[in-house]
Amino acid sequence: MDDDMEDKYRNNDYDFDFLQGDAPPQAEAARPDYKVILADDDAEVHHSTTLVLKRFTFEGAGITFVHAYNTRETLQAIDDHPDAAILLLDVVMDEKDSGLKIIRYIREERRNSLLRILLRTGQPGEAPEERIVVEYDINDYLLKTDTTVQRLFTSLYQAFRAYRDLVRIDNNRRGLEKILLHSSDLFVQKSFQDFFSSILQAITDLKSSTSTVCIAESPPEDMLAYVSNQEGCQIIAATGEFQPLLGRKLDDVEDLEFLRDFIRRKEYLGKPDLIEVGNGFLIWKDLGPGYSAFIFINNRLDLYDLDLVRIFLVNYTLALHGFVANQRIKETQFTLINTLGEAIESRSHETANHVKRTAELTAFIAEQLDYTDDAIQTLKIAATMHDVGKIGISDQVLTKPASLTEEEYERMKIHTIIGHKIFEHSRLPVLREAASICLNHHEWYDGTGYPNHLTRDSIPLSARIVALVDVMDSLAHRRYYKEAWPMDKVFAYIAEHKGTQFDPELVDIVLTHKDRIVELFEQYRD
Repeated sequence: MDDDMEDKYRNNDYDFDFLQGDAPPQAEAARPDYKVILADDDAEVHHSTTLVLKRFTFEGAGITFVHAYNTRETLQAIDDHPDAAILLLDVVMDEKDSGLKIIRYIREERRNSLLRILLRTGQPGEAPEERIVVEYDINDYLLKTDTTVQRLFTSLYQAFRAYRDLVRIDNNRRGLEKILLHSSDLFVQKSFQDFFSSILQAITDLKSSTSTVCIAESPPEDMLAYVSNQEGCQIIAATGEFQPLLGRKLDDVEDLEFLRDFIRRKEYLGKPDLIEVGNGFLIWKDLGPGYSAFIFINNRLDLYDLDLVRIFLVNYTLALHGFVANQRIKETQFTLINTLGEAIESRSHETANHVKRTAELTAFIAEQLDYTDDAIQTLKIAATMHDVGKIGISDQVLTKPASLTEEEYERMKIHTIIGHKIFEHSRLPVLREAASICLNHHEWYDGTGYPNHLTRDSIPLSARIVALVDVMDSLAHRRYYKEAWPMDKVFAYIAEHKGTQFDPELVDIVLTHKDRIVELFEQYRD
């Protein structure tokens, strides 16, 4: 039976190389398997699915199945395996509404927005309502009788890709919150030692197994109270196993001889900001004539953690020369979130400057509305994340060069809900503002927008501003599916949709300040 079934699938001769898409090269070390919960009351379905997918891999990782044969076992599996990537769920098991009950449990009670759900059924009439698919973020619906191996593999790969991207965004959000919370430490630091200690503590919080050490070359005077007043490299801050080295000269530490030689030979010059050295990574910062700072991270970080640490360190050290200045902190926060916004837009083939223009135009309109400086800064940062929900939209829909079908357009609309879910539980005002903008920036003033058909003042003002700016920028610049419109045509469109698509007061601001808006477009042109 097993051999016959395996031959049946092997003889389909499907080539799945096309599925690899933009997947990064596989790491040399084996990655842990992804967990897939297989929920079905038919033992044969468990057997055949396991057999068909036993060689399936995604970016170097295989699959470990968690089997559940009824509603109770499925709910228990969800509780026991919160890190599961995909749920293959039979719509009807021991109860007629078992599928819906399980879905609601995942999204509402467990508040798990990462788990990707693929529904399967043996009866066409059991297909879920469109409302359920949209509201509960269902990835796909498969009819068992019509599902080919290729269809199953394609759906799984798309689901794994969506899970990977959502996990990255979630990790980045969590890391971003830690970074922003640690930024407040800069207001109370009185020395470079304290400043760098707060940096190292933040890195440790981002990656708890990491030991770090900060080394100063020819330290400035305000460090001398904490380290030796001698030329050379001094250890001015440390965490983990390096803590006993605090205050010592690097030349006196045998275990860091490789680091001393690397710095002495100035091998860091002309290299990227984050350099692989020994069993970890070194970042260096030029603090001005005669002295530099080095941070050594004694940990083999994976690529994603490395990117997060790089973003944190590069932006955090921007405040180095004026770490008591509030404005520099705000600039750092904006750069961090702007980086995330640019990453999202690049996936949909938007330019990085679309994010910058959105932020600047949003801030300009807020100024005309007499927002406070703090409120403008918050809105400016939050506006860059308006399309973060596109991370959950498939590439086929997101980058389609032709017009979307009605079904594809409905899928695209879901990005507003996904974006809101990413940020809705954050305690930070800027991310809560981002959640509101994500959800509402496609609402129309007359109530014909989506997803909730809000009207007039029931649409948050921040979302009304971003809605206008987003459309204006999209019309004025070339996209893969359209050419750029001349500015007179853009302004005519805005005027024509005053009171329908756009808030009349905001339209008046735009039309009153045409010259300034054109200047901003020129300043950040593609």
